[in-house]
Amino acid sequence: SPASVWLPVAERLAARYRVLVPDLPGYGRSPAPASADYKVVDQEIAAMLESRGASHLHAIAGFSSGAYRAFELVLRRRVSADVVIGLGAFVTFDEQAREMRRQLAERIEADPSRYWGEDMRLVLRELMLSPTWRDQHPDDLNRVLGWLQLTTPEAIAAEARAMANLDDLRPEL
Repeated sequence: SPASVWLPVAERLAARYRVLVPDLPGYGRSPAPASADYKVVDQEIAAMLESRGASHLHAIAGFSSGAYRAFELVLRRRVSADVVIGLGAFVTFDEQAREMRRQLAERIEADPSRYWGEDMRLVLRELMLSPTWRDQHPDDLNRVLGWLQLTTPEAIAAEARAMANLDDLRPEL
């Protein structure tokens, strides 16, 4: 999701804390990374934080894959933080979830026009919204699909492939 989703939270926290709300590399105003590999992108995030004088954080928060990044940044000691907040967090994938991401990457790479088709709608529906949430908030699928405008098919394919190869962080937690 775009960093702008965090703005209402950031505005409330800004009354007491310095708050940074970056777009992840390749999204919004942030340039695409040379590699979608999580370790590479995490190094870029750590460098961005350091360049802004944020060598130690009171808290780092992330949603979905951003939560994985928050945990990985702290566990790999790229960022120092007192608290890690993960919303909709995961720290590993089972083989079925990894294979789904590999297949998504392969489909988009084989035919980038699929990025805008029904396949992607179904994948995002399953990945981003639980059945209970979809039933209670049917319009949220359109909001999630709007996120497709934030990057390119190539970037999503590369990110899906990188996610299929993520380390299991559970042993370190």
